[in-house]
Amino acid sequence: MTFSPFSLQTLINALHLEDSQQASQNSGGGSRLFGTGWGIKDTQVTVESVEAWENNLYLGTSDGYLIHYLIDGQVSSDNNVSSNFRLSKQPLGKRIVERIMLFPQIRTAVILCDSTLSFYSLPEIIALPTPDFQPIRGVTCFCHDISMEGKTEEDGSVRICVMKKRMLHIYSLTSERCTEVTSMQVPDGAITACQYGPYVCVADTRRYKMINLLAKRMEELIPYESSVNGDMFRPIITVIREGEFLLTAPANADHILAH
Repeated sequence: MTFSPFSLQTLINALHLEDSQQASQNSGGGSRLFGTGWGIKDTQVTVESVEAWENNLYLGTSDGYLIHYLIDGQVSSDNNVSSNFRLSKQPLGKRIVERIMLFPQIRTAVILCDSTLSFYSLPEIIALPTPDFQPIRGVTCFCHDISMEGKTEEDGSVRICVMKKRMLHIYSLTSERCTEVTSMQVPDGAITACQYGPYVCVADTRRYKMINLLAKRMEELIPYESSVNGDMFRPIITVIREGEFLLTAPANADHILAH
């Protein structure tokens, strides 16, 4: 008797990312559906970010569009394609939609595109009004406290950690407004970040660093080569458990980094 811890279900069999005119201009090569997500845009339109909530699937593309699908909730044992309906395709900017983050507990989506964080209502992805939700510009990356996944603070808010060129900002986000809580300087900034509780593990183009938000103190961890055999290394950070982060190392390294 075999046991499978999970099964894969096809949600969308064919993605039509380009308009017919744009597709004809880009013809002459195979169509690649999913890209790297690291800001490299080729001639074909690709999916660069994905998030889902209930029966809603949100795709961010390399040409700055957000596509919203509604997926049939029934799962087929023979992996037949679920029914799906494209509800909307809306432009967010001229460059890659780098990240989509959903907060169903306050029915809000936060999306990074063109180095700008914008705020939208769920599930329709309607832009939330300014001045209560001013776009945050100059953003290199952002994250949220994984220990608070699906939860809110005592005041009903969620917190997001936003990295800029040389600064870290913490914002409080509710269904009514977005306000800055605190900030601190981070020399060399960050291109990726991951938070658990008061600790934010970040990476710039040369090294990993650990930030203690309570003490507003930063500790340099491990350096790395940003280019390996001509290929750019992009750091990835994830949480293993409370107080422990797993970090990727370049291909020429002989170890996995943990802190």
